[in-house]
Amino acid sequence: MGSTFDIFEITPDGPLWVEAVTGLREAKERMARLALTFPGEYFIHSQGNVVAQQQARECATSPEHFALPTQVMGQLAVTLSREATMSQGILIADDSDTVRRAVHSYLAEQGLDVCGEAADGEDAIEKARTLRPDLVLLDVAMPRTNGIEVASVLKAMMPSVRIVLFTMYSEAVGRTFSREKLAVDAVIDKAEGVRKLAECLKGLLSTSAETSRN
Repeated sequence: MGSTFDIFEITPDGPLWVEAVTGLREAKERMARLALTFPGEYFIHSQGNVVAQQQARECATSPEHFALPTQVMGQLAVTLSREATMSQGILIADDSDTVRRAVHSYLAEQGLDVCGEAADGEDAIEKARTLRPDLVLLDVAMPRTNGIEVASVLKAMMPSVRIVLFTMYSEAVGRTFSREKLAVDAVIDKAEGVRKLAECLKGLLSTSAETSRN
């Protein structure tokens, strides 16, 4: 197996971890795609060195190691430490304020950590990039980008994230898409209620925790 390279975006608050990619060539290609989709300044980090960088839509990569400003590297150290120790919780994405509040409240009562909420598909993608949740809960019928498309984007961007569709259209989803074509870990019908949802989320998060320890 090849080496793992971490892709970061430079933000006003310091380096923001985006994802880990196996192989330098693959990491550079992924960074280039990110810069086209989400214009900004990115760099690849591995074993204490920055090995490539890309700014906005221009590719300016180099196989040579180079140093970022001391302040940025200091912020990077804090970011790496935080990413290694913190669980980021659950992101809830639904265009209904009522549903988001109800689900958020119930999950909190069940001892589950909710790190944020999103009101539409594009908001879900942006919040996921910022918050780095362990699990994303998606409605299917959302403005701007539907939950199925959002799931595909998030799995490509964050391969280890767990994704659950919580929808009134679970039967339609099942008829239209095979499980292999859905970039989700589970589909729960809203008619099944929040208790079934919480059980599903706890199971997925427990599995993720076991995988991380191993």
